[in-house]
Amino acid sequence: QTSCSNIGLNSEEIKIVRRVREEEARQGGWIRIFPNADSWDTYGAFLQFPTTHNLMLHQRLYTDRHKGILP
Repeated sequence: QTSCSNIGLNSEEIKIVRRVREEEARQGGWIRIFPNADSWDTYGAFLQFPTTHNLMLHQRLYTDRHKGILP
């Protein structure tokens, strides 16, 4: 099953996005601190080892902040 938000992702990235969305659906009272809508812009530059998965997650979870960038 491929949704529009999964276009351009490899199978590992699709699994990561799916897992994060499933976690979010059952989060209860917990709040994601990274990546969230504002944290990448605020703290992304301070990551010692910025991973492509963190950026990819931010782009897929908060598409409104990346209009025109996604494939």
